[in-house]
Amino acid sequence: MPERKVAELDMADRVDALIARFHPHLEDCRLVVLWRDKAAKHGDTVSLASTSVLSEKNRTATDIDAVIEVAEDTWADLTGEQREALLDHELAHIGVKEDESGNVVGYRKRNHEVEGFADVMARRGPWSQGLRRVREALIQTSLLPNDAAA
Repeated sequence: MPERKVAELDMADRVDALIARFHPHLEDCRLVVLWRDKAAKHGDTVSLASTSVLSEKNRTATDIDAVIEVAEDTWADLTGEQREALLDHELAHIGVKEDESGNVVGYRKRNHEVEGFADVMARRGPWSQGLRRVREALIQTSLLPNDAAA
C-alpha cells in the first residue's frame, strides 16, 4: 500500500502560479496535492502523477474538489521545466461543469485528447485527428519544425 502525505507549501505555490497563468477556470477549485512515496506502474508505463476529481458526496464531506497525487520518488529526477509541465498536465485533467447559464457548478475529470503508441507514430506519423492537433500545437510553439514529417 503506497504511503501518502500532503505536499508542502512550495508545491501549492507552483500550482497556484500555473492556475493563474494557464488554468484560470480553476481559481475557485479546492485542490489538494499529495505526495505518493513511489510512482505507480501500469504495465510498462510509470505514472509520475495522477488527478482525481471527487464525487459530489465526497466534495461535500471534505470541502475538496480535486486531488493531484505526485510520485515523490520520481519528482527529484525531473528538471524544473519538467516539474512545471507535469503539474500543468495534471491541472489540465480538471474540467469544469457548467449550468445552462455558463456558471461553474462543479468539476469533472478530463481525459487525454490523444492516445497512441510511439512505434505506430514513428511508422504512420500523425494519422489521427488528435495526433494532428498535437503536431500543429508543436509547430505553433516552435517545438517542432514546420517541415517535420507529416
